[in-house]
Amino acid sequence: MNFSDEHSEAVYQQALKFLERGRGHGIEGRKAAYRLLDQAAQAGHTDSLKLMGNQLPLIHLGYAHLFGDRARWSIDEAKKIFEELAESGSPDAQLGLAFMHATGLGVSKSNQAKALVYYMFSALGGNPLAQMAMATLLWVSIYVLSCPSLLVPAALLTGYRYYAGIAVPQNCENALSYYEKAADKVAEGFKFSTGLAIQRIRLTDEMEPSSTNAVTTPMDQNLIEYYRFLAEKGDVSAQVGLGQLYLTGGRGVEQNFELANKYFSSAAEAGHAGAFAFLGKMYLDGTHVTPQDNTTAFNFFLRSADKGNHNGQAGLGVMYMQGRGVRRDYEKAYRLFSLAAEQGWVDAQLYLGDICTYLDGLGVKKDFKAALKYYQMATQNGHVLASYNLARMHSSGIGVLRSCTTAVEFYKNVAERGRWSEKLMEAYTSYKV
Repeated sequence: MNFSDEHSEAVYQQALKFLERGRGHGIEGRKAAYRLLDQAAQAGHTDSLKLMGNQLPLIHLGYAHLFGDRARWSIDEAKKIFEELAESGSPDAQLGLAFMHATGLGVSKSNQAKALVYYMFSALGGNPLAQMAMATLLWVSIYVLSCPSLLVPAALLTGYRYYAGIAVPQNCENALSYYEKAADKVAEGFKFSTGLAIQRIRLTDEMEPSSTNAVTTPMDQNLIEYYRFLAEKGDVSAQVGLGQLYLTGGRGVEQNFELANKYFSSAAEAGHAGAFAFLGKMYLDGTHVTPQDNTTAFNFFLRSADKGNHNGQAGLGVMYMQGRGVRRDYEKAYRLFSLAAEQGWVDAQLYLGDICTYLDGLGVKKDFKAALKYYQMATQNGHVLASYNLARMHSSGIGVLRSCTTAVEFYKNVAERGRWSEKLMEAYTSYKV
């Protein structure tokens, strides 16, 4: 499309408006801004070209062109960018080329051999998605012939390679190496700066926890508005539920510490024990709304724990375990975590496992058998870091007989819980719309 200079300038100005109001417009507003900038840039608008370069790093621009997300859909432009960056050794660009050769996008025909080479270089360069792809290739080869029923959904990503007759040597140790690297990335993302996670409080009308998609499916906007209405009317459960959504983000809600603090504070004024614990976490972690303050965090956790709340008990446990504003006391931390675990708090099981594994001679006796029990309990309840720790135990033979295949299964479970799964959910949601 050929734009006049005036038209290009008008499109550019409209894009600036979307960018300036980015927070209010959300993701869709930013996407609209990028598309407008791309239109103006294609017409040779100088400022648009500069701003596109500032707003989207080159590798991101490549993927934006590849998927038509935030920029004009252009396979050729994506390939050009990937090839340019791959020459300088970019793992992310190598992943893009691997995807294109595997699917046949932008190339004369699909070439699985080239795709495998690019996946390998990308994985060696540290790209977690490429590491998962390589690990899956190796892991699948071990199980396909012996027990096809053990194939998990991630194996489908590379199943077509085996259907096409791509030979991959069976090598559990190599698979373990790749999955461990990918799982390390995921585990880092799940660890809060303080190591404290607060148990989720379920809004009453959400899907039942038996649904496998219950924690990832975006909430209906009308339902969110309904809870906002209840919260403004003084419903403390709605206030705490919304506060948590804004604290962590996700499920179609952007992270917003101001609103999280607002809703938690309202519920705390009504004496809600859970709200005290969430405020304690915000001050323990520190945000631009609640600057890090150990004393304030301790007081909020104490008020919550005094009401018998497991989140408050666990918060105090973390502070005593890490010596955050108080004298380090592992025995007291162990007692507090035990109280929380008795109420079904999953993270307490993780911390109890950590204490039994690492804190021998510091008020608690090292006990690998107990650690294994606590990690297994937490894993059965879906705790990602507990699965990660079980993988490490089976990988190194700590407390159990070493098992490469068991370690791979646990690492694989962790790797598949990475943030990249949210992109698939976003794509599925866009498809339904």
